[in-house]
Amino acid sequence: MGTLANSRREQPERKTLQPCKASSATDLAVQGVWFGLRYPASTGFDETLPTGLQLMPAVPCNLGGRATTLGTNDNSIVSKRSADCIGYFREQQFLRHFVARKKSRRAPVINLGYFARSVVVDYFTSWHLNVPMSTITQDQQVVSAEISPVLPLEAAPTPPSRRKLIVLLGCGFDPSYFRMRARLIAQSYAYVEVDFPDLVQRKSRIIQQDPELQAMLATRHPEYQSNGNIVADDYYLIGSDLKYPDRLSQAFSDVGLDPTDEMLFISEVALVYMDPTDADQVIRWASHFPCARFVLYEQTIPTAQMNPFGQTMLLHFDKMRSTLKGTHMYPRVADQVARFRRQGWPFVAACELGQLWHALLPSTERQRIHALEPFDEWEEWHMKSAHYLVLFAESRAAHRASTVLSKSPDRLLRYDFISQWQPSVSTPLSPLPTTQLLRQASRQSLCNVRTCALSKVGQAFAKGMWHTLADSAMQVHRWGLTATALSNTGVMVFGGYGLPSNPEPNSFHQRLASPLLVPWSWMDGNTCSHSDISITASMSGTIPSPRLYHAAHRWGEANGIIFGGRASPTAALGDAFCFCKVAGQWQWSPLPLIPKNGVADGVPLPASSCLARYRHASCIISDPSNAHGSTMVVHGGVNSQRVTLDDMFVVDISSGQWSSIRLQPYGGQPQHLPAPRHSHSLTFIPASNRIWMVGGLLVDGTSDSGVFCIEPATWVCERVPLTYTPSEHVPLVDNCHVSTWSYLGRYSHQATPVPWCPHLILVVGGITPDTVLDWSTAWMLLDTDARSWCYLPMPHPLDTPTAWLLVGHQLVWKPTNDCDSQTISASDAELLVVGGGATCFSFGTHFNRNWVQFRIPCGAI
Repeated sequence: MGTLANSRREQPERKTLQPCKASSATDLAVQGVWFGLRYPASTGFDETLPTGLQLMPAVPCNLGGRATTLGTNDNSIVSKRSADCIGYFREQQFLRHFVARKKSRRAPVINLGYFARSVVVDYFTSWHLNVPMSTITQDQQVVSAEISPVLPLEAAPTPPSRRKLIVLLGCGFDPSYFRMRARLIAQSYAYVEVDFPDLVQRKSRIIQQDPELQAMLATRHPEYQSNGNIVADDYYLIGSDLKYPDRLSQAFSDVGLDPTDEMLFISEVALVYMDPTDADQVIRWASHFPCARFVLYEQTIPTAQMNPFGQTMLLHFDKMRSTLKGTHMYPRVADQVARFRRQGWPFVAACELGQLWHALLPSTERQRIHALEPFDEWEEWHMKSAHYLVLFAESRAAHRASTVLSKSPDRLLRYDFISQWQPSVSTPLSPLPTTQLLRQASRQSLCNVRTCALSKVGQAFAKGMWHTLADSAMQVHRWGLTATALSNTGVMVFGGYGLPSNPEPNSFHQRLASPLLVPWSWMDGNTCSHSDISITASMSGTIPSPRLYHAAHRWGEANGIIFGGRASPTAALGDAFCFCKVAGQWQWSPLPLIPKNGVADGVPLPASSCLARYRHASCIISDPSNAHGSTMVVHGGVNSQRVTLDDMFVVDISSGQWSSIRLQPYGGQPQHLPAPRHSHSLTFIPASNRIWMVGGLLVDGTSDSGVFCIEPATWVCERVPLTYTPSEHVPLVDNCHVSTWSYLGRYSHQATPVPWCPHLILVVGGITPDTVLDWSTAWMLLDTDARSWCYLPMPHPLDTPTAWLLVGHQLVWKPTNDCDSQTISASDAELLVVGGGATCFSFGTHFNRNWVQFRIPCGAI
């Protein structure tokens, strides 16, 4: 013992750590602070092992009931290695020593998630060790101020007599120690890694059999090594079950660790698998160290009620027999904050992973990451990031943690609250609200909305009723589709990603092309079979190729047009097709897009070479004086080079001629022009002859909460300052670290005029980079005359078996007998939600299978 202590410095008299004791209610009396920063991503130990990528051979051992938990380490290290091989990390990760050299690729969103997670953990490690973060996230040969973190690294001063320790609880095969050693940082620090004895034996064997890793270890002390443990001057690999903190205290003492050292405990998706009572004891045990900090990274539920992504995530881990026990007990960020306070941590700060991710990396570095491989999984990325939290706790003065989380530029400090906030007692997750509670909420919403400037329309929606059109033959298992309301026939569904209509048991997810026509009669209650909606047998002409994220519109009385979309993220489409019904048969025909005057910006070009795009926004401008004169306006999107666009063009549908449009900024001020974006919406308001642009995702993965108004007569564009009209029915308790305006900056949503009040725009669903939209924030109304907006108190669809995922869906107003689908009367207002869903990371897939109909009763207006 004396030899080990003297090898690093003279140690003071060692203090003995006592086993944890239960906390009292007085632990909750300490005031706390949260800080919300910005928003996007990460991943967990969840994916299956890919073909062709294998782990190093395991040490034969009896894993018993811990096998599934140990398996999460294996999956995690393989995913990190996949990201490493592609080039996400700028420095050597040493992952190849723990994974077989044969390479394999994971999905881009998984690679991005593990990289983001590593950046966040490296940030706290660097802050603790007072090391510039650039040395962690960059190659030693590429140290550039341009890629320095946005948040300043202001490490707390440490008395010279103290050593800084990084304690990894549930370390797995994490190679962080070797990365730090490779930088040859001359500083008094050490890594302490703790995991199950079985896993530690495996890791120890890999290190001992690898000459490169062996050479990097500092002076070894074999006299303190047993059962696979490794003890060196600056590295301690300890096999101990976290379930028994008293044994861990003894192990720390046996290897000569000083409890007065400055310690940073890190738990990356480790405590979440433990029984919450046992995990609480670990948290309390760590709080007894006099100079300790704690970083927790694990799953969370960001919405007030269970959402489809969260439900899919929890079920996935249940099926893998690795139940997220901690998430079930402490589902939300507020619950975790209260948990740590109860366990003796006087200061706790927390936010969703994506918020810290955007705060740490500048836009240029995020764009470099997104350019590494074809990436078009934005919805999955942001939903995934919202379901993982980063929590920072400190046992010393609370102002020390402020250095980490609060000293960021004003543009990143989105919402600083909690001057008087007290966390509620943690409660387990509950299912969706009961019918009685929902009716009470609906009545309360109706009462509150009367104070809103949009009260009349709000009251009409609050009185509406949901109906699920449950018919297995009519289920739509797809997202990224289009649904076009045709006056006299039904809804034409085309494209998207998912399963074919009426899928066979062995069907697989794919891009789709077969059109479906769902008749209005079926929505009125008449029977209909799958053969009635499949119009393949009654089609003629050229059918568009399989695609998703395209656009489709009705024009004229019963005609439709489809434009753009993609086959893959690097294969954008620039073709257009028209369809109509003639003599009982559906005719499809390509619409040649011809540059006006035969040129595009002065250069003769095929139209598809510059028009090809997906995730664009478009709308139809009708000419009242010409029944066949309609113009399609298209803006933004993404091209085959994965460049986010900001151009605009118009297409004369009758002739196929198109021409570029150069928007003119209002008042000559450049801030009135929209930045390049995709997944936004364009809505034409005939009464005012204006086009309104809402939302969208920008080049760097952030959103824009601005709303733009475009006048087609002059193409003048104005960024419109909107007034938010509060609605008390919207509780932001679980997302109070997010600004209200963040919900306006959504993408992958749908927007449509309210038929009986056409100056209002109904905006439904989507997602924001800051948080997941729940039912109370997914619906909003935008008043284009008053230039204001508010949330819409929509009753929840009580008869749906699971919550709806309002992403990648379509909205359709049902036309009446005497009106077309653009001018529906209030008494017949019926809104259809068609399709939607997402791949929930690697946890599974969620589809909005059934059609749902929202019917507003007669006389509600």
